[in-house]
Amino acid sequence: MVTAAVTVAIVLVVAAATVMGLRPRPAVPESSTPSTTTVDLDTAQREVGAEFLANWHRWRTIDVVARGRFARQRPDGERLESETVVAQQGDRRLVSRLGGAQGFDGADTVRCVTETDGSSRCDRTPTDQSARQRVEAELDRWSTYLSGSPPFYRIARSVGDVEQTCYELTLTRANPSADFGSVAQFCFADNGVLTSTRIEYANALVETTDFDDVSLVDGESGLAVFAQLEAAPAGS
Repeated sequence: MVTAAVTVAIVLVVAAATVMGLRPRPAVPESSTPSTTTVDLDTAQREVGAEFLANWHRWRTIDVVARGRFARQRPDGERLESETVVAQQGDRRLVSRLGGAQGFDGADTVRCVTETDGSSRCDRTPTDQSARQRVEAELDRWSTYLSGSPPFYRIARSVGDVEQTCYELTLTRANPSADFGSVAQFCFADNGVLTSTRIEYANALVETTDFDDVSLVDGESGLAVFAQLEAAPAGS
C-alpha cells in the first residue's frame, strides 16, 4: 500500500507540473553548454599576446650590448655551454656564441665563423630587406604564431623576478615553421632588454640563454663591439 501511494503521489506531481507549464526540461548535453572559458582564454591570448609583441618590438629596436651564457642540454645529459653576446645598434645586429656570429648590417646578412687556426672569417650577403623590414617580419611571424583558433602558441604570463616580466608559450598544434620549440619562456626587464630565454623542443633538447651584463650603447662604443665580435666571435 505504501508503494502504491508513493506512485500515485509522483504521478500527481508530474501531472500538475505539466498543466502549469513546468514540465522538467531534458538535460542539456555537455557539448552544447555555452563555455565562457574559451572566451576568457581568447581574450587573455589577445591581451597578453599584444603585450608580448610590444616587448619584443622594444627589445629589437634598442641599441644594446647584452652578454651572458648560452647552454644546450641534450636528452642524454650532454651539456654544451658558451659565452653569448647580442649587439644591436641602428641597422646592425650580431648574435654571437659557440665560436660564430650571425646577423645583419643594413641590408646585408653577416655570418662569421672561427677557423681551425683560430682566425675569424665573415661573409656578407646582400639582400633587398632593410633592418626595419626584418624586425617587421619577426613581428608578423610572432603574430601568426599567437593568432588562430587555436593559436599555434598559447601564451600566458609566467612567474618571474619582480623586476622583469616573463611569458610562457606552449605549442598547441603542429607547425613545421614554429622554431621556438614545444614550450618556451621569454623574460624582459623593465628597460626592454631580453634577460633570459628557455626553449624546450619536442625531442627534449633544452636551450637556455641568460644575460647578466647589459649596457645601452651609442656611437663608437657600439661600433667597437661589432668589430670585436667579427674578429673573435663569442665562445671561440
